[in-house]
Amino acid sequence: MNWDDLKYFLAIATAGNLYEAAQQLSVNHSTVFRRLESFEAQLDLELFDRNSKPYSLTADGERLLIIAREAEAALLKIDSQILGVRATPAGSVKVSAPANIASNVMPIVMRSLRVEFPDISIDLSISDSYSALEQRKVDIAFAAVSSPPEHLYGSYLVTLGWWLYGDKSAHKAYKKNPKSVNLIAPSTGLANNEVSKWISEQNNEVVAYCDSYAVIAKMVKLGIGCAVLPEDQTFEELTAIVRIPAVYGQLWLLAYSEIQKQPHVLVVWDAIIAAMAEEYG
Repeated sequence: MNWDDLKYFLAIATAGNLYEAAQQLSVNHSTVFRRLESFEAQLDLELFDRNSKPYSLTADGERLLIIAREAEAALLKIDSQILGVRATPAGSVKVSAPANIASNVMPIVMRSLRVEFPDISIDLSISDSYSALEQRKVDIAFAAVSSPPEHLYGSYLVTLGWWLYGDKSAHKAYKKNPKSVNLIAPSTGLANNEVSKWISEQNNEVVAYCDSYAVIAKMVKLGIGCAVLPEDQTFEELTAIVRIPAVYGQLWLLAYSEIQKQPHVLVVWDAIIAAMAEEYG
């Protein structure tokens, strides 16, 4: 069996469609389609239900997924062992982080790495969710979750309070009638589902959705509505109206365990934890 066949299979299983799988593999979707057709013919099995959106695995596909992930982990372990013999860790590490951490913490990380590990570079993307990690597009991701998902390795970073924020006029309006203020809600792609649940329970009018807490904070600043935000992602002009105890305030660093153990990734991991301690105490 060609490892590339399993690589294409894993990409489709992760992405749920040919187009996103093609993006992950840097090929066009017709190539992914042909490789899947050929692989299924070779095995004489149907691996995906293509009538569902996203693609769902058949029973045979589910069984193969377990084996394919074991094979992927074994190859990554080999790669990790090869990297481990290097005297100095080197390579590029892809990290996704919320805008505020990208601005306040990651430059500290990059500065320390340039001094101690000049052969390591960071490819930084801005995101409030860890979906890119699930899709294997990044190596490390920050996530606001109550605990790491079972299939991911995590390090607890800090607990942040979550508040309903608004401008001064919204604060006064909320005190008179909590149902009178409009809300700005996170899009479904954001990781913290407790926020969406709390908003749905209020029955206030939702006037906008967004997949960035930094952008949501700017909307609040402009008086578009109120929003539930972590206390480190706000502006001085915003007013904390009420704390939301139902929303978990834990921030975690996440990665697949076999990736996190790679020497160059581990160096970045440790540097992030040290910088978070410096920034948040």
